[in-house]
Amino acid sequence: MRRVLFLVALCFSIPVLAQKAGVITRFNMPAKLVEPPARPGLQETSVAAANNLTIKWHDVLQTEEGGRLRAQLNDGSILSIGSKTRLVVQKHDDRAPQSSFDLSYGK
Repeated sequence: MRRVLFLVALCFSIPVLAQKAGVITRFNMPAKLVEPPARPGLQETSVAAANNLTIKWHDVLQTEEGGRLRAQLNDGSILSIGSKTRLVVQKHDDRAPQSSFDLSYGK
């Protein structure tokens, strides 16, 4: 019985881990959002950029040559990403207000 309750609790806690950080407001292709796998062993999901696409913690914003992306974070701040850029949204806490990003390359 404990195992069943643990599994049910785990299933309901997964959406809590994927907290919303903001939305994409403008973009020039090629630009995409890469979502990390929900569980170890699964593949990451890549989605073409689109207006009002939700950005969650640990998502990757990525542009290729000529691509650009603009996002509005929950606290109202604007995030602009230039061409050939890879940025991981590690955490965005609009209540604290604190954000953490990992810029792998680009500007």
